[in-house]
Amino acid sequence: MTPSHTDSPLSNVSGIADAAAEATRRQVLARLSPADVGGDFAEVEKAVFEAVAAAGREMLRELIEARDDAAPRLMRDGRPWHRAGAARKSVMTLLGEVSFERSRYRRRGAAASWMPVDEGLGLMGGWMTRPAAEAAVMAVSHCAYQDAELLLRKAGAMTPSASALQDLTAAVHDRWIEAEETVMPQVRADEGVPGAAVSAVVSLDGVMVPMRPGEDGRAEACWREAGCGTVSFLDREGTRLAGACLARMPETGMTGLKARLMSEVAKLREARPDLVLVAAADGALSNWEFLAKLDPHAEVLDIWHALEHLHVAAQSARNPDRWFRKWRKVLMDDRDGVERVIRAVRHLRDSCSRGLEDVERELAFFRKNRSRMRCKALKDRNLPIGSGVVEAANKSIVTKRFKGSGMRWSMEGGQAIMTFRALVLSGRFDRAWNALTANDN
Repeated sequence: MTPSHTDSPLSNVSGIADAAAEATRRQVLARLSPADVGGDFAEVEKAVFEAVAAAGREMLRELIEARDDAAPRLMRDGRPWHRAGAARKSVMTLLGEVSFERSRYRRRGAAASWMPVDEGLGLMGGWMTRPAAEAAVMAVSHCAYQDAELLLRKAGAMTPSASALQDLTAAVHDRWIEAEETVMPQVRADEGVPGAAVSAVVSLDGVMVPMRPGEDGRAEACWREAGCGTVSFLDREGTRLAGACLARMPETGMTGLKARLMSEVAKLREARPDLVLVAAADGALSNWEFLAKLDPHAEVLDIWHALEHLHVAAQSARNPDRWFRKWRKVLMDDRDGVERVIRAVRHLRDSCSRGLEDVERELAFFRKNRSRMRCKALKDRNLPIGSGVVEAANKSIVTKRFKGSGMRWSMEGGQAIMTFRALVLSGRFDRAWNALTANDN
C-alpha cells in the first residue's frame, strides 16, 4: 500500500493553497521592478503568469516528493517490497511538466518495479495528473489534436504533443469502456429529471463519417453511417429544459446506440413515470422498429422530412408551388390534415400526367406514417412536430468535429472523441469525470 501522510502538514489542502498563494504573490512581486509594472501590461501579465506557473511547478514537485517517506520496506498484497533507490519521473500538470524523484521498490521474482508515489498521484495514462487530463480530454473533444496542442500551450502552461494527447484520449476511453455501466447510472442519478418537465422526447438518426482505409474492409477510405440519439425534457409550454445526447461510431443496426437509449428511457421512467414519452425520427423503418419498443405515448415523424416528401409529390401537379404551399399549411395546421393530404395525393395520382411513380411512392409514405403526422394535435399539446434536436446533435457532435478537411477516422479513435464530445455537449462531462476517477488515490 502507498504510505500514509495524513499526519503531515502537507495533508491540509486548504492550508497548502493559502500558503502557496501568499508565497507566490511575494515571489512574483519581488521579481518585478517598477519599470516592469509600468510597462506594456500584456507583457506584465505574461511575466506574472510564467512566474506563477514556475513557482507552482516547484511547489508541486516539493509536495509530490513529500509524499515519499523512503521507507526501507513496504508491504503490498501481503508481500514485502524493498527500496531499491530513487528514480526520476516527469508528469504533466495544469501548470506544465513537473519532474521529481521518488522511491523505487523491488520484490524478488517481480518483473517490474513498484512506485508507490505514482499510484498515489492517480495519473491518467501513466503520465498526466487528473486535472490536467480532464482539461486535455475536454480540449480534444472540441478540436483536432494538433489544435488542442496549440490551445493548451497558448491558454495555459500545459505542453503535451498532439500524439501524446491522442494516446491519452485512447487510454482514458479504455478506462471509460470498463467503467461505463457503473458510471452512467450515477451520472443520471446525479442530474435527475427537471421538476418542471411534463414530457420527454427520444430521437435517433444517422450521420455519415469518413473512415480510414481498412476500417470497413476496404483498401480505400470510405463513408459509413454513425448514429446519434437524444433525450430531451420539455415543460408545459413545450420549452426544452434539459437533455442528453449520445453518439456511436458506425455499427450494424446502431445496436450500441439503441441499447444506451433504451437505458436512458428506462431510468427516466423509473424516476418520473408520469412523463409523456414522445418518439421522434425521420421515416427510416429501422428507427421506428426500435422506437416502438419504447412504448411511447406518441410517435412523431419529423415535419421537415414529411414536407420533403410532399414537395416531391407536388412536382406532378399543374402548379407545383401553389399545390405544395396549400397542402403544407393543411398538413401542419388542420386537425385532419394528414388525411386530407392523403386524399389530395391520391387525387394527384389519379389525375397526373407525369411522375406517376413518384406520386405512388409518396402516397404510400403518407399512408404508412399517417399516425405520426398529427401535427395540429401535437402542437395543441405543446409537443414537438420535428426531430430537430437530434439533427442538431448530428451537426454538433459529428459534422463540426469529424468532417474537417482530410479527416479520416478509426473506429476506436472516433468513438473516444464521440463519447467525450457527447458528454461535454450534454453537460455531463464533469459528473462523468468525477464518477470515473472517484476511486483514484
